[in-house]
Amino acid sequence: MTPTILNRPAPEEPGRDTPAIDYVVHHRKANSAQTAKTYKLTTATLAPGATLEVRRRHSFRVITTRRYYPGPHGIALQVTGVASEVVSFEPAP
Repeated sequence: MTPTILNRPAPEEPGRDTPAIDYVVHHRKANSAQTAKTYKLTTATLAPGATLEVRRRHSFRVITTRRYYPGPHGIALQVTGVASEVVSFEPAP
């Protein structure tokens, strides 16, 4: 996924950008619809043209506040409030 960053705020330092990077998990509900939950990933100061590699492991273990239903879920990267395309996946049982 390569998100396009639009409407970026003015950088704090000239020639640098500080994007807020989140990921959005689209959880499947009982009625087969999906509901989105945004998780914070990182904020980084980048020079123009610089790249950043970030890895995160997300647990789908059973918890009291969320029930996981079988079927496709989705995930998207969000950079400075602009979401990328949702990618579908099925969590392992």
